[in-house]
Amino acid sequence: MKKKFYLIIVLLISVCGKALFAEESLDDTRNSNRAIINQAFDSVMCQMNDLITENASCLNVYADSYIGKVYPSFPPHWGVSFTACASFFDTTEFNSLVQTFIAGLKESHEVSVSCPDIPTYIPLPTFALATRIGGIVLPFDIGLFGLSTFKVIDDWNIQNINFDVDFLSLGVDIRYCIVNSAKWPKISVGAGYSFTRGTENGSLICETSGVTCDVEIEGEVQTLIDGTSKAMCSTDITNYTNTWFLQVQTSKKLKCFIPFGGYRVVTNYYSGKYNWEYSIDYYHEDVPGGVYSVDSNSSQGDRTLSKNGFSVYNQLFLGCGIQAKGFTFNLCAQWNINTNYISASMNIGYKM
Repeated sequence: MKKKFYLIIVLLISVCGKALFAEESLDDTRNSNRAIINQAFDSVMCQMNDLITENASCLNVYADSYIGKVYPSFPPHWGVSFTACASFFDTTEFNSLVQTFIAGLKESHEVSVSCPDIPTYIPLPTFALATRIGGIVLPFDIGLFGLSTFKVIDDWNIQNINFDVDFLSLGVDIRYCIVNSAKWPKISVGAGYSFTRGTENGSLICETSGVTCDVEIEGEVQTLIDGTSKAMCSTDITNYTNTWFLQVQTSKKLKCFIPFGGYRVVTNYYSGKYNWEYSIDYYHEDVPGGVYSVDSNSSQGDRTLSKNGFSVYNQLFLGCGIQAKGFTFNLCAQWNINTNYISASMNIGYKM
């Protein structure tokens, strides 16, 4: 999540630097930069919502395709666990865009922004508390999970970057066992739904000394050297993601080990909004008031983004669990055939 903020904010500052030396009119430059930034935001938000869908679909995976009944059964079958999941996405296109802007900035020497090489694949991590409860009379079980940051990531600072994140996700699924035999692998079919709401805010300030700038003072344009440029930007993002899925899963217990695998059909619908702004000021002792506004731009209010319609994704997942004396430990790998996203999850808990 922090890397996503870093990428977006670096892009904003990079575009700011370009505006200092554009040959076209300032209004044309602002409109052009606004379109570039909005396009980048649209792309990032769509990608993040799809990644949230990937996370949500593997946050409550149990190795056993069917855990048993609560009633009639002794002991009643239920489980509780902690799950960690990460989905990996390809940053090649975004990395190329950011590095292109930064190369232009280095040529101008007006705004200094340093950015390390962005890894080709970056994980989006999530964590959740999950439980699964066996059925009553009929051979089914129900899984629930929930996660929230509880504003733990609030007003955090890394160098000159300030950000906060508020994240909430809730999900439920039901599985019905169609094959439950000691001799054959268990097979269950199921369906699930999850809702995720995320808000992210970030800001960045970059200062560069020894800058030359053409400043209008009392109606005359003067060239002032050895000043300081300060580029400032901020972002505000809110997104809502709804995910539905159907699945089939099979598993077979071999002593304390439970290898498992399955297939899902997943769809999602999301909406959200964002806004951003930036400004570039020039500071010099000869400037009246000490500051000269070079440029500023913004999204001009909230921009909304929604997915009109439902895209269908196909997922394959497999893994292995360990169950001994109530202790459970599951590892799962997941692959989205359509988007090529890869996810991995780890689940540790207790099960009766």
